[in-house]
Amino acid sequence: MPEDEKSQETLVDQNAEPADKAAPKEAATAPEPATEGGGSALAEELLYLRAEFENYKKRMEREQDRAIRFSNEKIIGELLFVIDLFERALAHGAALKDGNKDVKTFAEGVEMTHRELLQILSRFGVEMIGTEGDAFNPAWHEAISQQATSEDKANKVLSVVQKGCRLHGRLLKPAKVIVGKADPNFEEKE
Repeated sequence: MPEDEKSQETLVDQNAEPADKAAPKEAATAPEPATEGGGSALAEELLYLRAEFENYKKRMEREQDRAIRFSNEKIIGELLFVIDLFERALAHGAALKDGNKDVKTFAEGVEMTHRELLQILSRFGVEMIGTEGDAFNPAWHEAISQQATSEDKANKVLSVVQKGCRLHGRLLKPAKVIVGKADPNFEEKE
């Protein structure tokens, strides 16, 4: 063979395996295996994106659950006005119950309707708040006035003017209350 042809020949490594038995080359886009000093940038980015996606899924589930739980908020807010009317009717009907048998029967029917309405609302997570004797909590109560009282009734609800409401722990309407204020000169009337 002439020298020119020898220079054109490809040098073949005698120790190399034949081409059909050689291990296939890995794709250039495959992530590099983690090294002892830390993972490759691509593997770390993949883990970061996976964690971000899991957080996103959890956040969406929480928001969906919250939306379902509070979807009735507007209609319940409207029904609170009806409950207030029932409670006013019951307060005025209490004095009339003693006189006439028909009025007594009517008042009992109104009481049963009121009680049933409250039971239905409680099944949907509604809780009425505001009870005499409760400690005053500005997060749940709206003090419309204060009244002088003894030390033991200070900062407690003396009277509930209008009940409040919570839906699954979220305040829809604060209870309007009269709060006791400690007065050292206060004497209980008997």
